[in-house]
Amino acid sequence: MVDAFWLQSPQNLIAAGGDVTAIDESLRISLARRQAEDLTNKYGERMGKRVLESSLIKATEKGESEILGLVAIEARLFDLDKKVIMSAEQSELVLKNAVASLGPKQRRQYKDSSASEIVAELTSPEIRAICVLSNLSVSPNARRKGLGAMMCTEAERMAKEDWHFDQIYLKVEEQNDVAKGLYESKLGYEIKFTDPSALGLRVDVDAGDFSEVPAATLVLAKDL
Repeated sequence: MVDAFWLQSPQNLIAAGGDVTAIDESLRISLARRQAEDLTNKYGERMGKRVLESSLIKATEKGESEILGLVAIEARLFDLDKKVIMSAEQSELVLKNAVASLGPKQRRQYKDSSASEIVAELTSPEIRAICVLSNLSVSPNARRKGLGAMMCTEAERMAKEDWHFDQIYLKVEEQNDVAKGLYESKLGYEIKFTDPSALGLRVDVDAGDFSEVPAATLVLAKDL
Protein backbone atom coordinates (compact mmCIF):
# COMPACT_ATOMS: atom_id res chain seq x y z
CA MET A 1 0.00 0.00 0.00
CA VAL A 2 2.92 2.37 0.64
CA ASP A 3 4.06 2.08 -2.99
CA ALA A 4 0.60 1.90 -4.54
CA PHE A 5 -1.09 4.65 -2.54
CA TRP A 6 1.56 6.95 -1.15
CA LEU A 7 4.51 6.84 -3.53
CA GLN A 8 2.90 6.14 -6.92
CA SER A 9 -0.47 7.80 -6.51
CA PRO A 10 -1.80 9.96 -9.40
CA GLN A 11 -2.30 12.52 -6.64
CA ASN A 12 0.96 13.84 -5.19
CA LEU A 13 1.09 12.55 -1.60
CA ILE A 14 4.64 13.63 -0.80
CA ALA A 15 4.89 16.49 1.70
CA ALA A 16 5.93 19.85 0.26
CA GLY A 17 9.65 19.99 -0.48
CA GLY A 18 10.06 16.22 -0.37
CA ASP A 19 11.88 14.27 -3.08
CA VAL A 20 10.42 10.84 -3.83
CA THR A 21 13.75 9.74 -5.33
CA ALA A 22 15.32 10.19 -1.88
CA ILE A 23 13.17 7.39 -0.44
CA ASP A 24 15.46 4.40 -0.01
CA GLU A 25 14.59 0.81 0.86
CA SER A 26 14.96 1.29 4.62
CA LEU A 27 12.50 4.19 4.57
CA ARG A 28 10.05 2.19 2.45
CA ILE A 29 10.20 -0.63 5.00
CA SER A 30 9.69 1.81 7.88
CA LEU A 31 6.68 3.42 6.19
CA ALA A 32 5.23 0.01 5.32
CA ARG A 33 5.59 -1.09 8.95
CA ARG A 34 3.76 2.00 10.18
CA GLN A 35 1.02 1.44 7.61
CA ALA A 36 0.66 -2.22 8.58
CA GLU A 37 0.39 -1.34 12.28
CA ASP A 38 -2.33 1.20 11.52
CA LEU A 39 -4.36 -1.23 9.40
CA THR A 40 -3.98 -4.00 11.99
CA ASN A 41 -5.17 -1.73 14.79
CA LYS A 42 -8.20 -0.64 12.79
CA TYR A 43 -9.22 -3.85 11.05
CA GLY A 44 -7.32 -6.78 12.59
CA GLU A 45 -8.52 -9.21 15.22
CA ARG A 46 -8.35 -8.14 18.85
CA MET A 47 -9.37 -9.40 22.25
CA GLY A 48 -13.07 -8.92 22.87
CA LYS A 49 -15.84 -7.85 20.53
CA ARG A 50 -15.46 -4.64 18.56
CA VAL A 51 -18.12 -2.08 19.38
CA LEU A 52 -18.08 -0.92 15.75
CA GLU A 53 -17.86 -3.17 12.71
CA SER A 54 -14.77 -2.89 10.51
CA SER A 55 -13.38 -4.92 7.64
CA LEU A 56 -10.45 -4.78 5.21
CA ILE A 57 -11.15 -6.19 1.75
CA LYS A 58 -8.15 -7.46 -0.23
CA ALA A 59 -7.91 -8.30 -3.94
CA THR A 60 -5.45 -10.94 -5.16
CA GLU A 61 -4.99 -13.09 -8.26
CA LYS A 62 -6.42 -16.58 -7.81
CA GLY A 63 -3.78 -18.78 -6.21
CA GLU A 64 -1.41 -15.86 -5.63
CA SER A 65 -0.50 -14.05 -2.41
CA GLU A 66 0.42 -10.65 -3.88
CA ILE A 67 -2.14 -8.03 -2.87
CA LEU A 68 -3.35 -6.06 -5.89
CA GLY A 69 -5.77 -3.81 -4.07
CA LEU A 70 -7.29 -2.87 -0.73
CA VAL A 71 -10.39 -1.10 0.47
CA ALA A 72 -11.74 -0.74 4.00
CA ILE A 73 -15.18 -0.19 5.46
CA GLU A 74 -16.07 0.59 9.04
CA ALA A 75 -18.98 1.84 11.11
CA ARG A 76 -18.62 5.35 12.51
CA LEU A 77 -20.82 7.91 14.22
CA PHE A 78 -21.99 10.98 12.29
CA ASP A 79 -23.07 14.22 13.97
CA LEU A 80 -25.73 15.57 11.61
CA ASP A 81 -25.85 19.04 13.16
CA LYS A 82 -22.09 19.63 13.13
CA LYS A 83 -21.55 17.70 9.86
CA VAL A 84 -18.72 15.75 11.44
CA ILE A 85 -17.90 12.07 10.92
CA MET A 86 -16.25 11.05 14.17
CA SER A 87 -13.04 9.06 14.25
CA ALA A 88 -13.26 5.38 15.14
CA GLU A 89 -11.90 6.16 18.61
CA GLN A 90 -14.39 8.98 19.20
CA SER A 91 -17.27 6.86 17.92
CA GLU A 92 -16.40 3.95 20.18
CA LEU A 93 -16.04 6.25 23.20
CA VAL A 94 -19.49 7.78 22.64
CA LEU A 95 -21.09 4.33 22.48
CA LYS A 96 -19.23 2.98 25.50
CA ASN A 97 -20.13 6.05 27.57
CA ALA A 98 -23.78 5.76 26.56
CA VAL A 99 -23.95 2.17 27.79
CA ALA A 100 -21.80 2.88 30.87
CA SER A 101 -24.30 5.51 32.02
CA LEU A 102 -26.92 2.79 32.55
CA GLY A 103 -27.45 0.58 35.56
CA PRO A 104 -25.98 -2.97 35.63
CA LYS A 105 -29.21 -4.66 34.52
CA GLN A 106 -29.72 -2.26 31.61
CA ARG A 107 -26.09 -2.57 30.53
CA ARG A 108 -26.51 -6.31 30.15
CA GLN A 109 -29.43 -5.71 27.80
CA TYR A 110 -27.12 -3.89 25.38
CA LYS A 111 -24.26 -6.40 25.60
CA ASP A 112 -24.83 -7.76 22.08
CA SER A 113 -26.57 -4.75 20.55
CA SER A 114 -25.34 -3.23 17.29
CA ALA A 115 -23.97 0.29 17.09
CA SER A 116 -27.13 1.38 15.26
CA GLU A 117 -29.33 0.08 18.07
CA ILE A 118 -27.28 1.79 20.78
CA VAL A 119 -27.27 5.06 18.84
CA ALA A 120 -31.02 4.97 18.21
CA GLU A 121 -31.92 4.23 21.82
CA LEU A 122 -29.22 5.85 23.95
CA THR A 123 -27.75 8.88 22.13
CA SER A 124 -29.12 12.25 21.04
CA PRO A 125 -31.20 12.52 17.82
CA GLU A 126 -28.47 14.25 15.79
CA ILE A 127 -26.11 11.25 16.14
CA ARG A 128 -26.36 8.52 13.53
CA ALA A 129 -24.41 5.31 12.91
CA ILE A 130 -23.09 5.22 9.35
CA CYS A 131 -20.82 3.05 7.22
CA VAL A 132 -17.66 4.65 5.80
CA LEU A 133 -15.52 3.44 2.90
CA SER A 134 -11.82 4.34 3.03
CA ASN A 135 -8.23 3.38 2.14
CA LEU A 136 -8.95 2.43 -1.48
CA SER A 137 -5.61 1.49 -3.02
CA VAL A 138 -4.77 -0.35 -6.25
CA SER A 139 -1.32 -1.58 -7.29
CA PRO A 140 0.14 0.29 -10.29
CA ASN A 141 0.30 -3.07 -12.12
CA ALA A 142 -3.46 -3.58 -11.71
CA ARG A 143 -4.78 -0.13 -12.59
CA ARG A 144 -7.18 0.69 -15.45
CA LYS A 145 -8.79 -2.75 -15.16
CA GLY A 146 -11.80 -1.81 -13.05
CA LEU A 147 -10.39 -3.35 -9.88
CA GLY A 148 -11.04 -0.27 -7.73
CA ALA A 149 -14.68 -0.15 -8.79
CA MET A 150 -15.10 -3.89 -8.15
CA MET A 151 -13.68 -3.63 -4.64
CA CYS A 152 -15.94 -0.68 -3.85
CA THR A 153 -18.95 -2.64 -5.12
CA GLU A 154 -18.06 -5.53 -2.82
CA ALA A 155 -17.68 -3.12 0.09
CA GLU A 156 -21.13 -1.70 -0.68
CA ARG A 157 -22.60 -5.20 -0.78
CA MET A 158 -21.11 -6.01 2.61
CA ALA A 159 -22.37 -2.74 4.09
CA LYS A 160 -25.91 -3.46 2.90
CA GLU A 161 -26.28 -7.22 3.21
CA ASP A 162 -24.04 -8.04 6.18
CA TRP A 163 -24.16 -4.85 8.26
CA HIS A 164 -27.66 -3.65 7.22
CA PHE A 165 -26.79 -0.05 6.33
CA ASP A 166 -28.86 1.75 3.70
CA GLN A 167 -26.18 4.34 2.87
CA ILE A 168 -22.41 4.40 2.60
CA TYR A 169 -20.15 7.44 3.00
CA LEU A 170 -16.59 8.29 2.02
CA LYS A 171 -14.14 11.19 2.21
CA VAL A 172 -12.02 12.32 -0.72
CA GLU A 173 -9.66 15.27 -0.99
CA GLU A 174 -11.06 18.03 -3.19
CA GLN A 175 -7.95 18.02 -5.41
CA ASN A 176 -8.04 14.26 -6.05
CA ASP A 177 -9.68 14.36 -9.49
CA VAL A 178 -8.97 10.70 -10.32
CA ALA A 179 -10.72 9.40 -7.19
CA LYS A 180 -13.61 11.84 -7.59
CA GLY A 181 -14.13 10.60 -11.14
CA LEU A 182 -14.37 7.01 -9.94
CA TYR A 183 -16.72 7.73 -7.05
CA GLU A 184 -19.02 10.22 -8.76
CA SER A 185 -19.06 9.20 -12.43
CA LYS A 186 -18.67 5.43 -12.20
CA LEU A 187 -20.08 4.49 -8.79
CA GLY A 188 -22.83 7.07 -8.33
CA TYR A 189 -21.72 8.83 -5.14
CA GLU A 190 -22.97 12.37 -4.54
CA ILE A 191 -21.30 15.24 -2.68
CA LYS A 192 -23.03 15.96 0.63
CA PHE A 193 -20.80 18.67 2.06
CA THR A 194 -17.26 20.06 2.14
CA ASP A 195 -14.89 20.13 5.10
CA PRO A 196 -12.46 23.00 4.35
CA SER A 197 -10.54 22.52 7.61
CA ALA A 198 -9.83 18.80 7.14
CA LEU A 199 -6.35 17.29 7.35
CA GLY A 200 -4.75 14.87 4.92
CA LEU A 201 -1.80 12.52 5.37
CA ARG A 202 1.41 12.94 3.40
CA VAL A 203 4.78 11.18 3.33
CA ASP A 204 7.33 13.43 5.01
CA VAL A 205 10.58 12.32 3.37
CA ASP A 206 12.81 14.36 5.68
CA ALA A 207 11.16 13.04 8.86
CA GLY A 208 10.82 9.51 7.49
CA ASP A 209 7.20 9.34 8.62
CA PHE A 210 3.64 10.36 7.79
CA SER A 211 2.50 13.89 8.61
CA GLU A 212 -0.79 15.78 8.52
CA VAL A 213 -1.34 18.78 6.25
CA PRO A 214 -4.41 20.95 5.57
CA ALA A 215 -6.45 19.39 2.75
CA ALA A 216 -9.97 20.52 1.85
CA THR A 217 -12.07 17.36 1.77
CA LEU A 218 -15.41 16.37 0.26
CA VAL A 219 -17.83 14.01 1.98
CA LEU A 220 -19.76 11.86 -0.49
CA ALA A 221 -22.56 9.35 0.06
CA LYS A 222 -24.56 6.78 -1.86
CA ASP A 223 -27.85 5.04 -1.18
CA LEU A 224 -27.57 1.24 -1.08
